[in-house]
Amino acid sequence: MQNDFHKYVAENLDSSVQLTPELSTQIWKEKVITKLTVALAESERKRVAEQQSMSETVHQIKEQVMNLARRPTTSAFDDTYDESDEDDYVDLTP
Repeated sequence: MQNDFHKYVAENLDSSVQLTPELSTQIWKEKVITKLTVALAESERKRVAEQQSMSETVHQIKEQVMNLARRPTTSAFDDTYDESDEDDYVDLTP
């Protein structure tokens, strides 16, 4: 559409022709459409780049979690049942 418009202007207007309000409006619309199209393309490019970056980050986190899961575990405390734990609770019933 933009190329057709520019072709029309090049073929049908010369420097002595004054722009009509309609043609001025058309030129303005074409400029706005061009700017919006460029902005949309840039926005899409940024979105794709951010999505790729997030995907890479998620992949790295998954690898780190899997590496942690493969490591042998050692218990930091003894979690076996100990009867002395019962002494930690006070029975308040009469």
